[in-house]
Amino acid sequence: MPNYLSDYVLTAQTSPPSSFHEAMQSVDAADWRKAMEEELHSLEENSVWALVDPPSGKKVLDSRWVLRIKTKADGSVARYKARLVAK
Repeated sequence: MPNYLSDYVLTAQTSPPSSFHEAMQSVDAADWRKAMEEELHSLEENSVWALVDPPSGKKVLDSRWVLRIKTKADGSVARYKARLVAK
């Protein structure tokens, strides 16, 4: 690189996917899948829910993934964070 360009830095920031489908189609799909597996493991380990049949006439709540990219101070990726939340 020529010395006169040494003061310039190009950074690219990717935004986190807004849906499960988008996450699985991204180049970081393996990282997102790992983050989701860790979240599901944590929920199971902490006995967050029990699988039961829904009462008749009652609506079951939907869920969705909230996906975030946690960064270090230098802007590099620290971790992929996935949370399963009720809609």
